[in-house]
Amino acid sequence: MQKEEAKLEIQKLSEEIKKHDDLYYNKSAPIISDHEYDLLRKRLRFLEETFPELDAVDSPSHNVGPAKLASFLKVSHKTPMLSLDNAFNKNDMLSFVDKVSKFLGTSTTDIAFCAEQKIDGLSASIIYKNGRLNVAATRGNGYVGEDITSNIVTIKNIPSEITTKKEIVEIRGEVYMPISSFESLNKARNNDGKSEFATARNAASGSLRQLDPSVTASRNLSFFAYYIDDDSYIYQTDILESLRSMGFSVADFETCSNINEIMVSYEKMKQARSSLDYEIDGAVFKVNDLRYQKRLGYSGRSPRHSIAFKFPDEEFRTLVLDIEFSVGRTGVITPVAILEPVNISGVIVLRSSLHNFDEIKRLDIRVGDTVLLKRSGDVIPKIVAVVKEKTAKRAAPLELPRVCPSCGSPLHKNRCINRSSCRDQIVQYMIYFVSRPCFNIEGLGKQQVKDLYKAGILNNPIDIFNLKDFPIHSVKGFGVLSARKLLDSIEKSKRLPLSKFITSLGIEQIGEISASVLAMRFGDVENLMKASIEELQEIDGIGTTIASEVYNFFRNASNTEFVKRLLTYVTIEQENNVGQSAEVQPGKFSGKTIVFTGKLNKITRKEAKQQAVNLGARVSSSISENTDYLVVGEKPGSKLSKAEQVDGITIITEDEWLEEMAKI
Repeated sequence: MQKEEAKLEIQKLSEEIKKHDDLYYNKSAPIISDHEYDLLRKRLRFLEETFPELDAVDSPSHNVGPAKLASFLKVSHKTPMLSLDNAFNKNDMLSFVDKVSKFLGTSTTDIAFCAEQKIDGLSASIIYKNGRLNVAATRGNGYVGEDITSNIVTIKNIPSEITTKKEIVEIRGEVYMPISSFESLNKARNNDGKSEFATARNAASGSLRQLDPSVTASRNLSFFAYYIDDDSYIYQTDILESLRSMGFSVADFETCSNINEIMVSYEKMKQARSSLDYEIDGAVFKVNDLRYQKRLGYSGRSPRHSIAFKFPDEEFRTLVLDIEFSVGRTGVITPVAILEPVNISGVIVLRSSLHNFDEIKRLDIRVGDTVLLKRSGDVIPKIVAVVKEKTAKRAAPLELPRVCPSCGSPLHKNRCINRSSCRDQIVQYMIYFVSRPCFNIEGLGKQQVKDLYKAGILNNPIDIFNLKDFPIHSVKGFGVLSARKLLDSIEKSKRLPLSKFITSLGIEQIGEISASVLAMRFGDVENLMKASIEELQEIDGIGTTIASEVYNFFRNASNTEFVKRLLTYVTIEQENNVGQSAEVQPGKFSGKTIVFTGKLNKITRKEAKQQAVNLGARVSSSISENTDYLVVGEKPGSKLSKAEQVDGITIITEDEWLEEMAKI
């Protein structure tokens, strides 16, 4: 795969993952299976590792989920609640163990793991103050969740009081609905003429996020604890035993010392799955030594010390009736298989995304083929193979489009570059523009944008701020009241943080996190628009590719004109530094730019960089006038000689760096 093709696929994968995050976290209504979702993330991680220059800081691979609905108060987590990376086979587990060993600089035989059942539920944080339950929150985006205290207290196996010597104690675990309770709930809903929940996890999610606690109380939820915020423990198994002694329920666990024991433990949990009254979709393996866990830290959206080993999929077969092509907001063309309806867990599946043209070629999918679908625990599966023995006379290979299915423009590397007049791109961009990560305009959803565009009222985002001049109440789907509410929401949206404003511009490779990084670095739009390519490249986590996208965007006259017009309607508010890890420790390195060079002998390079990040520093790969410290190891390269020629750079050895770490 060429770099440009990888870039387009990464964009498409990122958009798709964010869409499914919103459906799962915000609406409790996922439309794809866990396994299909995991494969999307795995493909994204593979491409980012293959093309590291395309690994954007705002990539979904560095995030947990979207911001939550405004119905609940927000709660900031003391330390991030991040999701786990996944393993699907023995080779994945071998790779995980090897990475842990290399990071720590130890033999694989020196590392023990705690194996725990992976509960198919929802993560929750519970804070106890002076031994009494004080506040509970969802995981949210990993940094900020929703206050669900009134609902958590209705769960019978969560103690209202615990015995502890600490004033503040945080417990984390999984909220789930027992299978027996799920079946009873669906039976009752069916008798009442209500739609049934597709899975126990969906039912638990909907129950936990009820505004009326009495509804939650009636759903018979339960809780398994797996974490306590207390530095006095040495091993993960100690934590689990202590949680039990406090009165919490804890899922089955055991220790493993090598890959063979890991596989035995995994198979044991897989075999026990059918006999449990709760859903598990895999096994979690954590480095048992908590001192090792602390050293390993985090990488992107996941801890390095733990991994989820997922159970295998279920398989289904159906026919491909047709293959259609859709156009995204960046012009990427996505093929979609139209399927003969197949009933999966009570849900009729009619469509399945093929993600990109390469997938069609790889699978050799043709209209009329019988295809194999795989799912893991949820609703919509992924097409993984063509069952050729079931397709005696196959149709001709699919002819891929040469022109945009929306505007008819010639495609460039499977992408429509006619951004100014391609109907689907314009509509999709406006849908993105009004979404929660951007202007967050309530009452202007996907269908409303399409209807207003069709009516000739909306032709670009600027038109949104002039809707007050049109009789929108006469447009299909609107009434006098809904039109008034929409106009109020538009007025409210005109005040927004700089990061959301940057996100709304739709710059390629720029999402919420990288927009926040740019907002914190430049402070206002004018500074960002004038930024040189060198200034952009010096920002840790931005990289050459993203810097080029931002720089080129603001060198385009039509883009800058659009930004200037947009600024006449909106007011940029002061940026809130939300989302930084609470583990960042202020000190002499906070806010400084650090470069490492040469071989480090007493600590791995990855661990040293993690230490710097934990101290609030920016880690850069190149020397510049903005560099504050150069940490020099054995056989340093040209960075040392360059640093010696730049005033203001402090050069320290590996030993001096470790001495500084020992003081913290």
